[in-house]
Amino acid sequence: MAKIATPLLLALLFLVVADASATTLQEICQGTSDAKYCVTLLKGTVSSTPTDFKSPVWKAKATDQARLKVEAALNYIQRKNDPQRHDTCLTYLPLAINSIKAGDLLEASSNIGDCADSYDGDGKVVQDAKRLADEAYTATNIVNEVIKKA
Repeated sequence: MAKIATPLLLALLFLVVADASATTLQEICQGTSDAKYCVTLLKGTVSSTPTDFKSPVWKAKATDQARLKVEAALNYIQRKNDPQRHDTCLTYLPLAINSIKAGDLLEASSNIGDCADSYDGDGKVVQDAKRLADEAYTATNIVNEVIKKA
């Protein structure tokens, strides 16, 4: 009887411990500045198996999501190629990408904020560029919050 009970107890204990440490994306995003956007932004970083949010691999995936948002803003601005209107962003967004690659999300956020704040005025190009810069800023801040929390 003891030979059967011991493996069963160990298996049950393993399940309880594994379940207690399991964290969902919704839980890790709870308490961030925009939990709904956090889940949307980071949903591609998790799989159906439990995710270790403390692992360097997951943190790199999350950081990559912020970098992709910054690159999207930069690519849009470069395509529009209006240096008078986009000069600040053409300076600061590449710096932000380098900061993200170096793991300095606070510096990246500051650079993106400088870009987003430089937009003033009407017109579709200006509004789209500002929206993309704002999204990149939000994404970078959320990723920073989640990585600190994990």
